[in-house]
Amino acid sequence: MLRDSRPRRWLTFPFFCVTALAVLAASCGGNGSKGDAPKDAGAGSASAHPLATAASWRSTERLAQLTGNYDPEGKPHFGNTVPWGVEGVDLGANTEYDGRTIIFFGDEARAPYADPVAVIDDVAFPRNGHVAMEWQTSNQLDAFFIGNDGALYVAWIVDGHFWEGPHRISPLSTAPPGAPVAAAKQTAEKLDVFYVGDEGQLLVSSVSGDGVWQAPFQISGQGTAPPGAGVAAAPQSANQLDAFFVGNDEKLHVHWVVGQGTDWAGPTIVGDLAKTTAPPGASVAAIQQNTDLLAVTVIGKDRKPTVHWVHGGGTWQGPSPMTENADFAPPGGSVAAIRRGLHRASMVFVGDNEKLTELRSDDGAPWQGPFEFDSTEIAPPGGNIALVKQETDVTSALFVGYGGKPYVHWVSGEGNTWSGPIAMTSAGSVASAGAPIAAAKQTESVTIGLYGGLNDEMLVSWLPRGQPWQGPGRINPEMLNLRPVLGANGKFHPYTIREGGQTRPLEGDGTPTGAFSYDGKAFVFSGANEKTCPEETCPVLWTPWLTASSRPMEPAPFDLLFRLPPLGPQGAPGGKFLQIAPSVVRGIATRLPGFHSPTADGAFLLGQATILKEDKWQGGVHLAWLPLTPGRNPELSDIRYYTGSGTENWSPNQSDAVPLFTTVFPWASLSFGEIPGTNLWIVIYHAAGDRQNVDAPIKARIASTPWDLASAQDIEILDPVRDASYRYMYRCTGAPLPTCDPNNLYPRKVENQRAAFLYGPHLLNRYTRYDPQTKVVTLHYLVSTAWPYQVQLMESTLQLN
Repeated sequence: MLRDSRPRRWLTFPFFCVTALAVLAASCGGNGSKGDAPKDAGAGSASAHPLATAASWRSTERLAQLTGNYDPEGKPHFGNTVPWGVEGVDLGANTEYDGRTIIFFGDEARAPYADPVAVIDDVAFPRNGHVAMEWQTSNQLDAFFIGNDGALYVAWIVDGHFWEGPHRISPLSTAPPGAPVAAAKQTAEKLDVFYVGDEGQLLVSSVSGDGVWQAPFQISGQGTAPPGAGVAAAPQSANQLDAFFVGNDEKLHVHWVVGQGTDWAGPTIVGDLAKTTAPPGASVAAIQQNTDLLAVTVIGKDRKPTVHWVHGGGTWQGPSPMTENADFAPPGGSVAAIRRGLHRASMVFVGDNEKLTELRSDDGAPWQGPFEFDSTEIAPPGGNIALVKQETDVTSALFVGYGGKPYVHWVSGEGNTWSGPIAMTSAGSVASAGAPIAAAKQTESVTIGLYGGLNDEMLVSWLPRGQPWQGPGRINPEMLNLRPVLGANGKFHPYTIREGGQTRPLEGDGTPTGAFSYDGKAFVFSGANEKTCPEETCPVLWTPWLTASSRPMEPAPFDLLFRLPPLGPQGAPGGKFLQIAPSVVRGIATRLPGFHSPTADGAFLLGQATILKEDKWQGGVHLAWLPLTPGRNPELSDIRYYTGSGTENWSPNQSDAVPLFTTVFPWASLSFGEIPGTNLWIVIYHAAGDRQNVDAPIKARIASTPWDLASAQDIEILDPVRDASYRYMYRCTGAPLPTCDPNNLYPRKVENQRAAFLYGPHLLNRYTRYDPQTKVVTLHYLVSTAWPYQVQLMESTLQLN
C-alpha cells in the first residue's frame, strides 16, 4: 500500500479551478443555479429526430462501488483495490478492447497521484460447464472452469467475503468451453488444476501459495484423449499426486508427480492392459478409501460401475465391476465418490432409472449395492452429482434435477438411509437438468454448491449452519470483475505517455478524458497542463493529446500521436476540444447517409472549451470527425470540425467549430455513444461543481445524429436529491470534518463543510441495451463522488415514446 500523509491536492475533476488558469475563475464560480445549462444549437443545425425529444427518465439505481475499500451502503463490491495502491479515483474514460472493457481512471488519491488503468473482464460461464473447487491457501477457496473462449478461469473467495474474479489463467482457445476440470493439492503449498485441451493433451496449471498462476504445462502427448475428456486427481501417497483420464484407447491412464516437482511421469495404463475400461473421455472419480488404498471409478461400456485400485505404492488392479447387480448406468456417465467416515466410502451416480444410486465399501472391502436413495425419478440418467462433507457427521449429495432446480440429499455418519431430496431454492428453473455441479465447505459453518445457470451465469447456493439453503447468487457478475493493470511491484501501473525516448505519467491535474479502440489498438484522449515553449516566460496551458497502444492491458506506455491546440491564456482564443469524448462508427456511409468522409470508418469527437456567453464563462460543446484507416495512425490534420454552415458544415480549422450547446462548467466530463438498435446518439455530462451547483444532476441528450444533439432536450438521469445519492456521499455540517466519517479520503475544511456532489459520468457503451417492444433504454455508466473520492457503477432507464 502506498503511504503518504501529505494532503492530496484537489481532486482531478476541477483541474482548472485550482491549479490551471485564472481565466476560468469566473467559470468556476458558476451562476449558482441548479445547473440547467443554456442551449446553443449552433448555426444551421438540423431538426432533431422525433425520438430525440421524446425520451423521459424512468429509474436510476446504484449497482455497486467500483473502487476504494469502503461503501457506506455495503453494496456489492468486486474487491478491495487498496492492496494495489488504489484507494480513490475518479472519472473513467473507457473502451472495449479484445472483448474487455479498459478503464482509464483519473488521479489516485495518494502520491504519486498517477492515473490507474484497469480492465473489466466479463467472463461468460458456459451453460452445462464443469466446475472444480479446491483451497489455494488456508483461507482462500478457488473455483475453476473453462470459459466460452476456451481459456481456464479462476474465481476465488477469501474467508466469508465477496467472490472475486473470474480471472483468466491460460491462453484463449486452450480447451473446449465448459470442459471438465480437476483441482488437487500437489503439496500443502502447491495447487494444480488439470484439464484435457483442444489437441487431446492433458494440461496442468499450478500456483504456489498466494503467488502467480503458471501457464498450462502439457503432461501427455497430443491425441491421447478426446478434447475435454473427464479428469480426476487424488494423492496416492503423502508425497505423490496422481491425475487420471480415459484415453482414446478406452483405457484408464495415470500421470504422477512426487513432491513439489514438475517432472510428471506417465501416462501409464492403469490395471490390466488387455481390458478396455470405458468410453473415451468418460467421467472419472478418484477416492482415497483409506490411507493406503486409492480407488478410481468409472461407468464402463458394459453399463456397470467399474473400479481400479492400488495399495500404497504397489501395482494397480482392475478394471473390475463394482457390483454384479447393476448394469443400468449410462456408459461414461457422471460419477462422484467420497469418504463418508473412518470406514465407509461411497460412489454415487444417476442410473437409467433416473434415481440417485449409491455403491458402498467399508474398510476397503468389496463394493456393495446398488442402493437407491429413494423412489423419486428426479434427474436425467448420467446426470452430474457433487458430494461434500457438510458437517463432520453429515454427507450431502447435490445435483440439478428435472425442472432445472438444484436439489440435495443427505445422510448422517456412515448410515444407510439418505434423506431428501429437497430443493435448494424456491425459484423456478435456474439451470439445466443434470448440469455439472461442485460442492465444498466455504467456512466451518457454510457449505456451498456451484453450477452454471441458463444465461452465462456461474451460480452459487449456500447453506449456513442451522438454516435453509440460500440463493442462488451470481458470482461472475457483469461490469464488476475489475482488475488493475499492475507493475512488477504488485502496485498499479499508471497510464504513461511515451514521446521520443521519454516516458512519463500525466502530470499535475492531467487526466484521460475519452478512449476508443480501432484496428487492434486502444486510443486515449488525455490532457495536462504543459508549457507551450522552452522559454521561462512561456505560459503553462492545458493541452489535449491523443495516444495509442497495441498493448493497453499490459504495464506499457502509450505512444503520443499528436497534440491538439491548447487552451488560450487568460481567455484568449484557443483550443475548443479540451475534454474529448469519442465514438467510433464503422461504415459511416450506411449509418449516416449524406455524410461525406474520405474513409469508411471514423470517430465523432465531442469536446469542450471555455466560451464567453451572456457575460459568463461556460463550457461550449463542439463536434468533430476523425477519419480512421486500418494500418495507419490518425493525424491531427485528418480532423474536420463541425461549423453548422457552409457546403458540408465541416472545416479543417478548429477555430471554425461552433458550439452545439453549453454546460455550466467547461471542465464538465462528457461521454458519447450510440444506443444499439435505435440509430440514436447519446451524450451524458455533469452540471455540478465544488461548493456550487452541488445538487445539480447528471444529464443526457439523445438525437438521431451527433449534430442534432444541439437541439435535443436535457434528461436528468441521475439527480442527487431525487435519487437519494447522499446515502453514499458524506455531507458533514456542523461537526469538525475529521470526525464526520473516519473512512473519507483527505477531508478539507471549508467553513465546516465539504461539498459532496456527482461528476465525471462515463458511459459503459458495451452494456447499453434497448428493448424495441417496450422502447426502454438501459444505460450503465460510471460516476464519481467528490466525497468520498470513489467511482460508482450506475444504471438508469429511459423511455423512448
